[in-house]
This record gives sequence, structure tokens and C-alpha cells, in this order.
Amino acid sequence: ATNLPGRVAGVIIQGDICYGVFAKGYPGPGEDFGRAESVLVARYSLPGGQCLGVLEEMPFETVITGSARGPKAVYVGTRNGLLAFPLAGGPVKRLTEKDGLPSDKILSVAWFRGNLYLGFGPRYEEYRADKSGLARFDPLRNRSAVIASSGNMEIKNDLDGGEPYQVHAIVADDKHGCLWLAIEGSRDGLWRLIPEKSAIERVAPNVRGPIRHIGWSKGLLLCGFAWGILSFDPASNAIALLLGTDPDMDTDYRAYGFDAQPRFGNATLGNWPFLDVALIEDKLIEGGPRQSLVLHDAGKSSHDFPYSKTFFGIVQETPYGVLAVDMEGRAFLIRSKKGQITQALGAERVEQGVRR
Repeated sequence: ATNLPGRVAGVIIQGDICYGVFAKGYPGPGEDFGRAESVLVARYSLPGGQCLGVLEEMPFETVITGSARGPKAVYVGTRNGLLAFPLAGGPVKRLTEKDGLPSDKILSVAWFRGNLYLGFGPRYEEYRADKSGLARFDPLRNRSAVIASSGNMEIKNDLDGGEPYQVHAIVADDKHGCLWLAIEGSRDGLWRLIPEKSAIERVAPNVRGPIRHIGWSKGLLLCGFAWGILSFDPASNAIALLLGTDPDMDTDYRAYGFDAQPRFGNATLGNWPFLDVALIEDKLIEGGPRQSLVLHDAGKSSHDFPYSKTFFGIVQETPYGVLAVDMEGRAFLIRSKKGQITQALGAERVEQGVRR
């Protein structure tokens, strides 16, 4: 077993370094995956998984919603403001509306070209009760600028005014000079923000369904949405359905904007909300807080990985393979070399066979 200091609520990959954001205090049945009694950030090396030190731990009862690394700190979004963990060590700073945030209810966080970008507002089950939107925040000057909000009376873009929505995830794309937004609610779908042009646009508007998660894999954006997993190629704007929803449902995916059936078939469970997935060689690895880790092979039957039957909340691509972290605080680095799995992040290295 690994010796991780808590349940991993998020990871940030920076080359050979992995920052782990830990929620200490295990959630009860039906509670949020990111619920914490204290929040801790630690640094690890890749691919070996050696702990390089703990930045700091802050006793703080909250729900972790996102994280990002800036040049001087790791920022952790919560339902009670933003936590800044200095990279050089030292006390954690809590930022709230009094410090310039547009809201204490942070939904998502990303760092892009000198600023934090924040999705803010209430969660989906309470989204009609308050305004929601997207903002830019300068942590050095404690200044924020609301880019779009359901509460704006002056309509400057398609995310202003109207019914509330939730920006569940933000992914920075320095190569294409933009940020990608996963949105659920009155304007659900995949959106693109180009800060230099102050432009916001919906991508593939014919694809219907809320999106809860987006992440990079093999140069593609993989998005968890209402009907499975879709991929989007920022270079060509090509979109494809990779994984379908509940296998017991006879779903006609043409009704949701797709011309073909899912490449990797259907998920093993009705696993909404679909969360982290990654491509490895010509296969798809699927995880989620409600299921074990599953390997999907196009045209073949899917199967569970043999080394863990617990739930996997994080599956993320790294330069050395796919990092998968389960709900019991164990982390595995899955390499493309046949038959080898490396357990990482604070554990001794192990190798096990994988059915391929």
C-alpha cells in the first residue's frame, strides 16, 4: 500500500514534477468526492514517485473543486474561496470576495499567461439560486474581472445574462492561445475562450449534452458529457464519440450530434458523471469515483485492470504514461510497454501482468 497523506482530489503535472492536492478526512456515502477536513499539497517526482516535500497543510472544512499551478503558488479552488500554497513553502493564504474574488463559490481553476481563470457560482443542484460565470483573477494585485456572468445585465457574449450555468472545468491551451470550458446548465457544451480577442464561442453546437470534465490526452481534449466520452481535436475541430453510455440503453447517438457509434463501445456502467479518461496506444482507460479502472479496446471486449478493485477518481496523462489514482490513496503509472504497471507516488515500484 502507498503512504499518500490523504485522498487525492487533484493532480497537476509539470514535466517531471507532479503536485498532488489531498483532501484529508474521508467522505461519507453520498458526499462530495472533494470534501475535506483539511487540505494538503505535496510535490512528487516522475516517473519514480519520490515525495519531494509537502508545501503545507491547512485545516479547512470545505469541498475542493479544482487546482492550478502559477509561477509562485499552487492554487486550490474550493466552495469557500481560493487557497494559495506558496511553492517556496510558508503559510497558506485564503482568498475570498474580500480579497477581490468574484465569488467565494469556486467551481474550476486554470492558470494561463499570468492570470488565474475561475469558474464561479453555485453547483448544479442549486444553480438557479445565484449568479454564475467566468472571471480572470490577478493574484499579485488581488484584482478580478468578470468575463461572463448570468448576472450581467449588459450582454457582451453568449455566456452573459439568462439562466445560470456551471463552468465545471477549465483547461489552458497555450499552443492555440485559448482556454477550453466544460459547461453544464442553460448553455451546456464545450466552449472556447480566446482572451486576446475577448472572444467566447461554443464548439460543435450540434453536440447536445452537459459536459462535466475535460482533459488532455494524445493532443486531444477528452470530454466527459451526458452520453459518454467525446474527443475534440483543437487543430482540426474534429469531434468524435469515443465511449457510449449505459450498455443497457439502446441509444441513438445521431440524436445527440454524432454520425457514428462510439469507437470503444459502451461504458461498463451507467457512470454519469463521466470523469477522467486517457488514451494509451490504441486503447482507452476509463476511471471514475463509482467504478474500478477499465481498459477499452476498439472492437474487443473491455475488462478491469487486475491490480485494484476500488474506485478511481483520477486518470491523467503524463510524459511517462497514464497516472491513475484510486479512492484508497494508491497511485499507479500505467506504461504503454506491454505487461508492465508501475505503482508511483510514494510507493515502491511493482510490476504486474496486464491482459491485453
